[in-house]
Amino acid sequence: MKKIVLLLILPLAFLFCGCDSGDKGETFELKRYDWTAELEGGGELKLSFDGDFASLELKNCGDSAVIKGRTLADGESFIIFDDELMQCYSFSYVPRGDRLDLTYEGSTVELTAAPRS
Repeated sequence: MKKIVLLLILPLAFLFCGCDSGDKGETFELKRYDWTAELEGGGELKLSFDGDFASLELKNCGDSAVIKGRTLADGESFIIFDDELMQCYSFSYVPRGDRLDLTYEGSTVELTAAPRS
């Protein structure tokens, strides 16, 4: 009797405790694409992820700045730890398919998904 119960319970345990591939949720949507935006006035913004690292490139009127480093992300925000600048930057985000609303200190910009480079 114990063997029959065990044989019935084991398949159920495997069925309900299956592996999670991790390819769902807001964090996956955030890191899945490279993101770009062309701002009013000619500015450009590019956000990309590579594993636990992120890079945010800003260009405007011939000037440019790059924030890059390790990143931590959850379903609502992410932080880039830039070791070169000895600074950390916190952003909140809302993924909407091939669009991303990125907010920093109360200002929001809409980015569009771009092919990975």
